Amino acid sequence: MKFLLFFILTVFSVYSFRLPIPFGEINFTKTPEGETQFGIGSNVNIGGSGAESNLQFSKKKNGTAQVQTGGGVLVDGKKFGTNSTFGGGKEGLTADTDIQAGKHTLHGGVGKENEFIGDLTNAINDEKNNTKKPKI
Repeated sequence: MKFLLFFILTVFSVYSFRLPIPFGEINFTKTPEGETQFGIGSNVNIGGSGAESNLQFSKKKNGTAQVQTGGGVLVDGKKFGTNSTFGGGKEGLTADTDIQAGKHTLHGGVGKENEFIGDLTNAINDEKNNTKKPKI
């Protein structure tokens, strides 16, 4: 397996490619700006319900590197899950997590605590105002 990965990264290092796998793909991309990306993802969507997951590694020409992960479920066409980014470079460390809850996205991470609380409060108030009360 290590040899196969090494072979793919060395032989195809100047090209972009996507390898389809059942319910997903493996991809490798080099952009003209010098960014290199390698990822694997999978998803299933049957009539607006299903699941997805992905893992992406990226390295920019300036030395910045990131790992992005995501996953969640799809219920009635609405996503519930997380997307996370962890990386670092000359600008410093990045550690972010976004939570997708239907039509609401809660942005969190290092230094974003107030933004997360604000997004959570707005989502709760929005759901409270849009929830239909049963007639008795």
